Parts: sequence; structure tokens; C-alpha cells
Amino acid sequence: MGNGETIDTKTINSIELELKYTKNKQARQVFNSSKSQELVYQYSLKVDYNNKSKSFNYYGSIQDFKKDKFSKAMEAFNSILLDARSYDRVKDRDQFADEFGISKPTQVNEAYTACQNTYKDLKKLGIKDIYKLQEKTGV
Repeated sequence: MGNGETIDTKTINSIELELKYTKNKQARQVFNSSKSQELVYQYSLKVDYNNKSKSFNYYGSIQDFKKDKFSKAMEAFNSILLDARSYDRVKDRDQFADEFGISKPTQVNEAYTACQNTYKDLKKLGIKDIYKLQEKTGV
């Protein structure tokens, strides 16, 4: 599979999704709330809506990748929506840290800011009801 190769496309509620493989960042360590490091492959999810476009990074399982089971656009979009909801449902960084079990301030700031930016980017695209949309994409 080549860098930038399209893996999957979908449309939901007039939102066009295009998932591409990003070869040049394939083996990357990504922090998660269970305090473990999992080797993952990186994809780029392009979201088009209201004549606007935004690309988001998405990380898929290396185990699935090795078995030629590639992530799907809807799965990636659902993950992006969950990140936005994570920001939207908390009052502040402290509540965010408590909810996700993150104790290091730098990790809290990094995760909180990433979820906040995802939320703001979706709103800039004109996506209004993240909760209802996420229910429709539930994978």
C-alpha cells in the first residue's frame, strides 16, 4: 500500500469521508489513557461538509494492519467524533484528567487540547450535533 492511497470512502448526512493510508508515519507510539504504548499505523481522514474540508489524523491497530484488515472511514470518523464529545462533556482539564485517568499535567494538556481542537474543527465545518451524528456512526 502506498503513501496517500485511499482505503475507504463513505457519506453520512451529506458529510463526505475519505480515509487514506499515511505510510511515512506508520510505526508510531501513541499515548492512551491506560498508560500503555501501542504500536499503530497512521491514516488521514478527510472530512468534507458545507464546501469546507478538514483532515484529521487517525491511528489504526498494527495487528489488524498486518492481517490486511484496514480501518474504515466510518470507524475513523466515529473515533474523531468521540474525541470531540470527550471535550464537550467535561467542564475543565481537571475533570478531563479524572475521567480518563491521566495524572501527568503534560499528558492532560496534550490530550485535552487535541480533543478541544477536534471539537472546534468539526464546528467550523458546520457539524452541529456531534452526539446524534456519533450515534449514527457507532461502529
